[in-house]
Amino acid sequence: MNLSCSENAYCSHQIVKVTVTDIYTPNGNYIHKEYRIQVDELSSQFFRYISKFPVPAETRMLIRVLFEDRKLWFWTKVFLSVKLSEGTYRVYCAISDDRPYPANTGLQQLFAYGENSVNH
Repeated sequence: MNLSCSENAYCSHQIVKVTVTDIYTPNGNYIHKEYRIQVDELSSQFFRYISKFPVPAETRMLIRVLFEDRKLWFWTKVFLSVKLSEGTYRVYCAISDDRPYPANTGLQQLFAYGENSVNH
């Protein structure tokens, strides 16, 4: 994965790996499974990735991003899955504050100077 912060972004770190570690489905089921995902975009408020399957709206996921020099964890909440022409899905998520996690602060600090993002 060759993601890094955009030119105007505060950070200049390369993303090494992104994984989902905990999933809460809209009907209340908990799934503890760790798998890598392909990130499209990451900002202080928004997260988008490519999936092999659709993810229902309102699904909550704990995301772990491993940069070259740090790890960040944050909760996301899915609001849309769109089928792409190649049979995969683009999943749109909002960074969620309703399930506090200590590292959410780290994500805010990483993008502290404006609405900067990491783009693929």
